[in-house]
Amino acid sequence: MKKVIIILILFFHINVYSYDDPFLAGNNGIGARSRAMGSSVVGLADDLSSIFWNPAGVSETTELTGLAGYSFYKNGFYLLHLIVVNPVSETSGFGGSYIRVGTDDIPGYDNTGNPTENFSLNQNIISLTYSFALLGFPVIKTIQIGLNVKYFIYNLHENASKGLGFDIGILKRFDFISIGIMFQDIRSIIRWDTASNRNEKLPMKTHAGVSFGFYQVKGVGYKGIISASIRNISDEWKPGFGAEFKPLRFLAFQAGINGLNFNPDKIDYSWGFTFRHKFATLHYAGIINKYEFQNEINISRAFSTEKKLSASERKTLSRQHYSNAREFIEKKNYLKAEEELKKAIELDPKNFIARVLYQKVQKLVNILHKKNSGEELKNKEK
Repeated sequence: MKKVIIILILFFHINVYSYDDPFLAGNNGIGARSRAMGSSVVGLADDLSSIFWNPAGVSETTELTGLAGYSFYKNGFYLLHLIVVNPVSETSGFGGSYIRVGTDDIPGYDNTGNPTENFSLNQNIISLTYSFALLGFPVIKTIQIGLNVKYFIYNLHENASKGLGFDIGILKRFDFISIGIMFQDIRSIIRWDTASNRNEKLPMKTHAGVSFGFYQVKGVGYKGIISASIRNISDEWKPGFGAEFKPLRFLAFQAGINGLNFNPDKIDYSWGFTFRHKFATLHYAGIINKYEFQNEINISRAFSTEKKLSASERKTLSRQHYSNAREFIEKKNYLKAEEELKKAIELDPKNFIARVLYQKVQKLVNILHKKNSGEELKNKEK
C-alpha cells in the first residue's frame, strides 16, 4: 500500500506542476473578471485580483475591500480564494490572500490493483502583499511596485510539502494606456515530507501586458477596455487577449481568449459580467476549452476607511496631482485634468494655484458639455 501511495504522490506531483494543468492556481489564476478577460490583466491590474496578476495595482487601493471567489470544475476539482486589501497611504496599499485548489475524490488502490478508500489532494497558498508608488521619476513621473510573500502548503493523502515564494510586479499608467510586468514564483522552493525530504524549485513565470481604455465618461471611467498579455514559463508561451464593455455605470461585460503556445487544443475561451450594487459587487466568468467547462463566481464588498497622511505627504501629493493635471491639459483631456485638480485641492486646500486652474478647467469642461449637447440635438433634428 505504501508503495502505491508513493507512486500516486509522484504522479499527482508531476500533474500539479505541469504548466497546462487546469487545476493549479499558479497557472489558471484567480478573479472572475480577470479570467473572463482571458487572464490578460497584468497591464490592467485595477481590481482585487491584481494581488495575484500584478500586486503593483494594490497601491491604488482607496478603501478596505474584501473578495470571496469560488471556481468549480466538472471532474470534482474546485478553487477557492479570499482577498482583502487596505490602503496604507495615498500611494501605498497592503493586502492578503488565501488560495486553495483541490479535490476529495482521488481513488486509491492497493498493491494488487484493488480499489481502496478515496483520498484528497489540495494546494494552499497564503500571500501577504505590499505595494507602493515611487514619485518624481523624470519623464515617466510615477511608477508602481508590488511585492508578494507566499507560503505554500500542499497535501496529498498522508504526505505534505511546504515552502516559500516571492512575486514582484511593476505597473505604469499613462493617459489611457497601462503597462505591467510580473515576475511570479521567484526562488520559490517547497520541501516534501517524504523519506528523502526532497526539495522542489517551482519554475518562475514571467508575465507582461498592456491595456487600453476608450471613451472616458466622468464618474464611470472608461466605457471600453482592451487588454493583451503574454506569460512565459519553462520556455512555453501563453498569450491572452481580453475586452470589457461597460454600457451602464453598474454593469459590465467581458470576453477573452487564452492559449498555450498558440495551440488550438489548449485554448480557453472566456466571457463574463460584473454587476455592481451599493452593498456588493458580483462577478461571473465562464471558461470553456476542448476538455471542460469552468465557472467562477466572485463577490466583493468595500468598507469605508480614511487614509492617514502627514501634512508634508499631502502637499507633495497635491503638487503631483497638479503636475498631472497640467499634462492632461496639454493633451486637451480636460475631464482627467479636472479630476486631478480636484484631488490636489482635497489634499491641500491651500494650493491656490490648483484652485485657480481648477476654475478655468471647469469652464472648459462646461463649454465642451454644452457643445456636445448641441451637436446631439442637431443630429436628432436631422
